[in-house]
Amino acid sequence: MHHKFFALAILMFLCSAVPAQAGDLADANVVRIGSTKTYGDILFIKTDKAKTSLPGCHTNLSWDYVMPLVTEQDKKLYAMLLAARAAQTPVSLGGAGTCDHFGSIESLIGVTW
Repeated sequence: MHHKFFALAILMFLCSAVPAQAGDLADANVVRIGSTKTYGDILFIKTDKAKTSLPGCHTNLSWDYVMPLVTEQDKKLYAMLLAARAAQTPVSLGGAGTCDHFGSIESLIGVTW
């Protein structure tokens, strides 16, 4: 009986947890893209718009997003960002709501152009 109560309490806690607030941007121009050997395969992205919401972990306001450059999908997103930057056309960017790749900047999970 005690185990059932404990399991129910854990389930209620998990269901009531506040989801991470993803910082999405629509129609934003990419103004800076950065990478350095210091941080390895991480790309830093800055746009001309301010996010209306940030996850609690995003405390470094110098950049809007970071993303890894490891998988083929990462490289496709990077190519889209470079093309949009070169053409100076707006894109929509989707944030993960977490700072998995760089502890103080939200991770990017999607680009729509």
